[in-house]
Amino acid sequence: MRFMPDRFKTPNITHVMGQREYPVLALPVLIVWLITTWLAFDYGRGRAGYDSGEAAVRVGELRDEIKVLDKEREQLKRRIAALERQDQVYKEAELQMKNTMVGYQDAKLKLEKEVLFLRGVISGRPGKAQLRVHNLKTSVDKTTGDYRLQFTIDQSMAGKRRVEGDAKVSLTGVDKNGKEITLAMGDIAKGQALAKMGFLHFQKLDESFKLPDGFKPSHWRVELSPGGEDIEGLNERFEWRILD
Repeated sequence: MRFMPDRFKTPNITHVMGQREYPVLALPVLIVWLITTWLAFDYGRGRAGYDSGEAAVRVGELRDEIKVLDKEREQLKRRIAALERQDQVYKEAELQMKNTMVGYQDAKLKLEKEVLFLRGVISGRPGKAQLRVHNLKTSVDKTTGDYRLQFTIDQSMAGKRRVEGDAKVSLTGVDKNGKEITLAMGDIAKGQALAKMGFLHFQKLDESFKLPDGFKPSHWRVELSPGGEDIEGLNERFEWRILD
């Protein structure tokens, strides 16, 4: 028997799923997996003794403790700042007291020298005459910028012997480069500077001078070197102060 070939074939119907449908089907599976994983994790923590409620309470307590510590820290910072200000006030008061004590000591030394000088004047006993520099004043002419130095030299044996010898006046300070230097009066005087002294009762000095640019004075130095052994020499320092 001869079979005739089929002219027609039954078509195979296949359903092709679009790419957009895969996420929709996978989403429920993913959600179930996440829930299962979390439940397993939480169960494991519970078996290990972990209590999420107690942990939350402890976290809250720690946060409260942190707030308290932050508040205490701010209070300590304010306290430290107050103590630092108080310490600065004490330091300034101490410095002022030291400067006052130095002033008292200088005044005391000046008075002691004055007493010794006057004793020599009053006693009239033979001995070495003493020299004194007093009323030393430094002033400035605000119009010209010139300075003026004035002082008087006298002796305890006034009228009994003539004083003659060398006189040296110098000014010490810091130049514009920050180096300490000493200037002789002859280097800064506008006229003839005092170099010799010669008097019976007293001698006055009145010098005009100019300061170099950038020079900051510190103190005067007056050195008197009388001739003879019956008069004591003098070497004295005077702080730089401008007379108002």
